[in-house]
Amino acid sequence: MSEQLSERLYNLLDEYCANVDGVVGIGISTPYELEMSSHFNRKVTIKLAHAVSSVIYRYTRDMAGRLDYTGFRYNLTYTENGIIGLRKLNANSLILVLVEPNADVNNILVKMDTIITRIKKSISKQS
Repeated sequence: MSEQLSERLYNLLDEYCANVDGVVGIGISTPYELEMSSHFNRKVTIKLAHAVSSVIYRYTRDMAGRLDYTGFRYNLTYTENGIIGLRKLNANSLILVLVEPNADVNNILVKMDTIITRIKKSISKQS
């Protein structure tokens, strides 16, 4: 990934974190744990966050497939400390968002659609 694309992605993630209440952090990675970009407002082990996104993606996709539910789109995991949201960005990347426990998840998902559109445009400019 070029340095210019990396900077554009980071700026988009930074903007999302700054403008969406309840977001602790966000990251883009491949389904195989490779970080593309990330921005976390709290201390988060970045490698671990990208590993978790990969595991959630593969496990959810595989288990859903056993029930004949195919075409992974997104997963929300609610915990006592917050919410882990994972969406498929495209065939080669995932977007993980960490959210405070009392955040407005619907608002976060709607605004995630907007940021995903902008991320896809940035990636396509690179191609």
